[in-house]
Amino acid sequence: MLKTRRASQISKRQHAGRSKSEETGQPLDRTVQSPAHPDPQPENPQQTQNVVESEATHAAALGPGGPPEDPDPAELRAQWQNRSALERTKRLEVLMAKGHSKRALARAIGCSEGSIRWHLNFSHLKPEEKQAFQQGELSGRKALKNVHERKVKERLERLKLSGEERTKEIERMAEVSVRWFEGLDLNKPCSDQLMYELSGGPYNIRRREFARHAPPLWGIPIGKDPGAVIESCRPQGNSASMSGPEYLNYCFTWFARWSQRLMPDRGLRHEVFVIVARRLP
Repeated sequence: MLKTRRASQISKRQHAGRSKSEETGQPLDRTVQSPAHPDPQPENPQQTQNVVESEATHAAALGPGGPPEDPDPAELRAQWQNRSALERTKRLEVLMAKGHSKRALARAIGCSEGSIRWHLNFSHLKPEEKQAFQQGELSGRKALKNVHERKVKERLERLKLSGEERTKEIERMAEVSVRWFEGLDLNKPCSDQLMYELSGGPYNIRRREFARHAPPLWGIPIGKDPGAVIESCRPQGNSASMSGPEYLNYCFTWFARWSQRLMPDRGLRHEVFVIVARRLP
């Protein structure tokens, strides 16, 4: 008789559990299914926001399982597809001011860190550029080129006005340049010949060729690792199989490319070149 009553109680609990699961349409462990990727725009953004906030509350209840998701990035994540580029930029600026890093925002929104940087660059547009961009008269690519060109000009101007900053930059690039020359593994006669040609060659005939490798202002990198820039400027070809004039031309082209990106100021580049000539054996 006791066994029959116990079996009856178990049956009632199982039946109640099935009824609750069927009514809610969710698993019994109270976890909520959320979209796998944030990019597709849901039909009801408010519902998606509630789901994210519910998940954050559940994570907080777990304690050591992880901190709750910040509702501010979660809100932007839910509305990302419905916002224009400039609206996203404004919202990202607010979140950055609150202490969110670019990496954390990229992870919370579900995009790359490069996309976050791309949007934040729109904050540097002039009012007339913003208006032209909104009206479709200015492409995003052209707008960001304008922003980058202004940044390069500002940096070059600072180097001219600040003697201390210029001196530090000259020393920094001199060290980079010496390491590059030493890595070429040239003997003394070949090294001297390369230095001669880089300085212009006979009757300065190679200066025009050198200048052809100069990038536009928007192509000059800012804040990038010098080693990465130098490697990206390496000419095509298997340098290990080259020798004599062919290898010297390879080195000439390589230096002309990277030096005018890392040292776009001609006067600064000349000062660095003089220091390198003194330091090389």
